[in-house]
Amino acid sequence: MKKGKKHRLRSRTFRSYIISYASVVMIALAMLSLMAAWQLSVRMRNETARVTAARMYTILEDLDSQFADIRIMAVELASLEEFSQDYVEENKYHEIELLEHLKKYYSSNTIWDYYFLKFQGNDNIFTSDGTTMPLQVHLRQYLDEESCEKATALIEELCTGAEDALILLKNEGKPAFFMYPLEKYALTGGGRGILCIEIPEDSLEARMERIAGRLEGKLTLYYDGTRIYGEEASGEGILERRTDDGRIRTIFRPEGGSGFSWGNVFAAKEWLVLLAIALMLLCMALIAAWRSYRPILEIIRKYKVSAEDSREGELDDIDTLIGGLLRRDEQNTRLLQEQYQALREQTIRLISKGGWSEGLRGRLPMLNLHLETSSFCRIRCFLEPWEGMTDKEEAGEWKETLRRDAEELSDDGVWLYPFWGEGGVLNILAAVSEEYQAEEAEEALRALFEARGITAAISREKICHDLRLINRDGGRDIMAEENGEISRNPERGNDSEAWPWKRASGQESEDDAGIEETSETEEGAGDFILPSGKKRSTALRAVRYIEENCTKYDLSLDLVAREFHITATYLCRLIKQQTGESYKEYLTGLRVRAAKEMLREEEASVADVCQRTGYTNVSHFIKVFQKSEGITPARYRDECRKGNVSEKDEKGQ
Repeated sequence: MKKGKKHRLRSRTFRSYIISYASVVMIALAMLSLMAAWQLSVRMRNETARVTAARMYTILEDLDSQFADIRIMAVELASLEEFSQDYVEENKYHEIELLEHLKKYYSSNTIWDYYFLKFQGNDNIFTSDGTTMPLQVHLRQYLDEESCEKATALIEELCTGAEDALILLKNEGKPAFFMYPLEKYALTGGGRGILCIEIPEDSLEARMERIAGRLEGKLTLYYDGTRIYGEEASGEGILERRTDDGRIRTIFRPEGGSGFSWGNVFAAKEWLVLLAIALMLLCMALIAAWRSYRPILEIIRKYKVSAEDSREGELDDIDTLIGGLLRRDEQNTRLLQEQYQALREQTIRLISKGGWSEGLRGRLPMLNLHLETSSFCRIRCFLEPWEGMTDKEEAGEWKETLRRDAEELSDDGVWLYPFWGEGGVLNILAAVSEEYQAEEAEEALRALFEARGITAAISREKICHDLRLINRDGGRDIMAEENGEISRNPERGNDSEAWPWKRASGQESEDDAGIEETSETEEGAGDFILPSGKKRSTALRAVRYIEENCTKYDLSLDLVAREFHITATYLCRLIKQQTGESYKEYLTGLRVRAAKEMLREEEASVADVCQRTGYTNVSHFIKVFQKSEGITPARYRDECRKGNVSEKDEKGQ
């Protein structure tokens, strides 16, 4: 019995089972753990950003209140008689009284601790400390000689009168000088001087930390565009907030990188729980491996394999047999995939020949075919590089890659199903929701061939709305193509497939001209009929007609096409060439611009604007407007009334 266990442990198959099951379990566990950890880290980072933004808002509101208190104080000082220049200069006692009055405003604000008054024609300043000193002596504490002279000249100029109500002077690392001309703040009369508030950076830092706590990062504060605290901040990951009037602005740059750390994701207990789960899953993997290996043990018992060393080779033979069976399963899977692809291609080929029947409808979902659209057509692509392909294996790989690339061009409402015909012709069964999308599919194929460096002529047949009628006129061409009767070089014959090549190279016979005229008349693709000047004239008239009638609710693509006696597909192409946009995009842009003009100039409700711009559903109108402009019509109207959006801005946009 012990030797039997020895044989089982030596089995390569059993070991491979254990390794496979355990590997799958560990990989899945690792991926789930990483995903959970990363999502948790992202949520933590987002929550940190949200809290930081809230704290920045708190700082802005507090600073706005502090600066409002300073302005109130400037109004009081400028309006009281005892702070006027005439009253102070009457006698020395009034000057002493002024210094006493200045002291009582000393602690009325918490972001500054020093200020002074400067009157016109007086070299001395009156400080909040209750002292007087020459202005230049005070400024030299913070400024060099040249800057001191400029600041003195600026203050003297402000004493005589200023256009602005606040002048801000700031040097790197020095206090910010907020200078308020008394003439601007006096309720009556008006003084001839300035009130200068000095706000050092350490006072701002202490105030912000007391209000919102310490922020882990670098904070920069601007007032009226002048940096009064912190360093210049730039780069990625910064947060910016400002007050409603825009005067105070803060920028915060967090420290470190992404903030991801395993230590702040899993605690020690959570790591132990994760390890216990991993061990439990490994045990389950061992049990599953044992259950999978039990059929091999049954084979061993059936053949009564002994535990002698001379018979140990039979276990290896069984392992070899099992390994061969596993490899055969892989081959069978590939074979099934090839058969599935062949069946799918045969079905597409059958439908393209006009062999559609109701019996095929139930098989379409199994073959992953979407043919529930309203329009169908067949596109044929004649590829020139095929003649230079000599290696059959390389050619097969090239054909399969190109077929797969063409099928991947399928998009919402457009499904392309390519298959190869004889002579290197790539046939594509196109199922589209709207007729103009067939033209877009054709353009996408041209772009694909151009990107792959392939010279190709593309022929698109007439669009039909019933799969039973597809290629009704071109069935003979498909059969000829299937039988190899169509030449890969159309210049060697005059078959029906030759005309696309001749059209591309400029060669055209009388029969070919007749084919072109018939095809273009049916499909509405007037590239080969209308001269370029007439095409441009038609396009301009169509665009002008759409602009004049864009607010009519029933202005459809078919209606405009009937107005100019052309097909909807051809009209869509003309509009695309003229405006660079599809019909729907162009019409939506015109209607949104008309709506914006009404909202900007008229006292109309959103419902009225909706009806007057060609929309019948208000919810749909709001959704279209918001997608185009980023805000709702009502919000846009309010912004226009507030003056945040002007006609000049609209033209600039």
